Amino acid sequence: MHADRTLPSGQPLSLRLSAGDELMCTSGQLQLATTGPWLGEAWAPPLQQLPAGRSWRASEDLWVKLEGVRQPSRFRLLPVHQT
Repeated sequence: MHADRTLPSGQPLSLRLSAGDELMCTSGQLQLATTGPWLGEAWAPPLQQLPAGRSWRASEDLWVKLEGVRQPSRFRLLPVHQT
């Protein structure tokens, strides 16, 4: 089982994801941005906002920046290679 992690509002968190990893917002709302070699490691504009109960899956290996929107948020990372 994967534990939820808390993300305080205004404190971004960067995570390295593998292709197929899934992020699920379990409370609050998350703003998600990505980066990769195609951007010269610069952050792309936010891709989307994930409200509680929604998830997003990485289509390739990349870095993701998460930020809570207006309140602390909680999320769960579901790796594609679960042991």
